[in-house]
Amino acid sequence: MEVLKFSGAEIASNFAKCENLSEVIGQLESQMSEQGRVICRVHVNGLPFTEEDEKRFGASGLSEIKDLEIEAEDIEHVVADSIQSLIGFVEGLKEECVKASEKIRESKSPKTENLVGDIFKNVQWLASALQVLRPQLDPVSPEFAEKWLTNETHMVHTARELASAVEGDDFVLLADVVEYELYNSLDKWRETLSQCPKPALT
Repeated sequence: MEVLKFSGAEIASNFAKCENLSEVIGQLESQMSEQGRVICRVHVNGLPFTEEDEKRFGASGLSEIKDLEIEAEDIEHVVADSIQSLIGFVEGLKEECVKASEKIRESKSPKTENLVGDIFKNVQWLASALQVLRPQLDPVSPEFAEKWLTNETHMVHTARELASAVEGDDFVLLADVVEYELYNSLDKWRETLSQCPKPALT
């Protein structure tokens, strides 16, 4: 992890062609990318700066930036950490599936429906995270690429089955899909993520 700090004067000097804070961050992101690194955290005027903050304050002029601090990490480290985080997330979601299927079979209630909604959201989040991760793994073997594609296809099919069961108000089918199909899909992702190419950390 590398920490870079810029005072207001340094920002005015080093980023003279930028008109606002968003452009400064964009230029830094480009510079880091060229060096094989990615920005993990940003602090502006001593405060953490999130993506939501950038939407609100990105148009701020350079004169409003008193100090800027970024934390950058090698992409290989970020990818390795992301893989481990996703494996942990998948394991947790598998446990949720077992508990949820039991609750669904017990009764249909607002609490059960909220539980199903949470599973949908978690599956969607996982799908998005996997989509972001996949390009970072290249090059991969044909066998690994085929396994990844097979997992994606199975997850899409399972998501459609979940949606169909909910729309049909068929909670018996829903419990089965969550307990078997979704659990199996997650188990395959757990195995595949564990076999991801290991980056050569520096």
